[in-house]
Amino acid sequence: MEDEPLILRLNHVPLKEAMDKIADVFQADWVDHHDFIRLERSPERIKAIQTAVYLDRMSRFKTSIDELVNLRKQVQPLNDKTAADFVNLYAKSFGMSSPNEDRRLQFIMDSRLPTMRLAIQILERMDPEQLAQIPFNKRVVFSSSPNSMQLALPEIEPTFLQEYAASRAALAKAFQTLRQDQRQNLYELQSDAMASTGQPARIVVRTQPYSGPGSLTVQLVVIDDKGNEMGEDSEVLRQLVHGIDGS
Repeated sequence: MEDEPLILRLNHVPLKEAMDKIADVFQADWVDHHDFIRLERSPERIKAIQTAVYLDRMSRFKTSIDELVNLRKQVQPLNDKTAADFVNLYAKSFGMSSPNEDRRLQFIMDSRLPTMRLAIQILERMDPEQLAQIPFNKRVVFSSSPNSMQLALPEIEPTFLQEYAASRAALAKAFQTLRQDQRQNLYELQSDAMASTGQPARIVVRTQPYSGPGSLTVQLVVIDDKGNEMGEDSEVLRQLVHGIDGS
């Protein structure tokens, strides 16, 4: 496609005006090569475009993280008293007998799940500048105990893992009160509601491109002190179309 000619038919538009508009849209300059004129980007133009893309990407990631943090602050972690009501409401809203297609409602309810809450806590402490600098086609791994191929996560406060373990235990206990057919259909709950004999010991965060340069998938995995995976959550950093706080 890039080698195909582009033919424009303009009606009473001055040539210079048309060329100026084309140069503006493509962020380039017309360069006279004597026997032909070509649209080219100078190194300065390329640098300016790269900087603008980076700044826009960083702004989108920061906005997305801020919205997730705001959502998390609106709900409390699950405990023995609230977990039962939560799983019953979740089963009623999203079970196979009455599937709810409201993705926004499910996203808000999922924000009470222990692993998503932990993911948001860690995202809040990660640097949007560092995330925005990740190349579009590169997968990067962060860890709380990094090896030579991984980057270090910011220090994780012990209270984060304590809250995670307590709310996960409460959810697992409440989940078992549901009928077996209900439990089998609630796929979103199963990862967080599986009973675990270990304690959270290591966090791994993987990043990879999503649907374009303005988006990034961030996957968090919690590993216990026995080396088993306890929970997984994935968030897409991008500027949301509408607020998730009811606005």
